[in-house]
Amino acid sequence: MDVRTLCLGALTLGDATGYEIRKMFEDGVFSHFLEASYGSIYPALTRLTEEGLVTCHSEQQEKRPDKKIYSVTAKGRTAFTEALLEPLAEDKFRSEFLFVMLFRFTGQKQRPPPKGAGPHPLAAPACLNRHISQFK
Repeated sequence: MDVRTLCLGALTLGDATGYEIRKMFEDGVFSHFLEASYGSIYPALTRLTEEGLVTCHSEQQEKRPDKKIYSVTAKGRTAFTEALLEPLAEDKFRSEFLFVMLFRFTGQKQRPPPKGAGPHPLAAPACLNRHISQFK
C-alpha cells in the first residue's frame, strides 16, 4: 500500500497535520500495521493536494511557523475506498529477535564481547526466553 493511501486513510479519521499523521504510524492507531516516514508523508500530502484529494489550510501559531492542516475531500474518500479494493501486497515481517535466533542456533562460535560491553547478546538466554514466550 502506498503512502498516499495511508495518508488518505489517516485523514478519513479527521483533519490532521503531517506531524499528527506521522505520530499515528509511529505510536498511534496505525503503529501495528504499517510504517510511513516524514520523508514520504509530506511529498504524498503535496501530491494529494495537487490532485484535489485533500485540501490544506494554514493555522497561525505564536512564535512558530504556520501549521498546515489537511482534510480529505469527497474525491479523496472515493479514491481511498477504491484503493482498499485493490489486491494487497504480501505481508512483510521483520524482527530483531529472529535475527538473533538465526545466529544463536547456527552453531557458529561466538566472539567474546568487547571489554566493558556487558554480556554477549547471543548469550542472553533470559532475554531470548522472554521473546520465545511471546510466540507460544
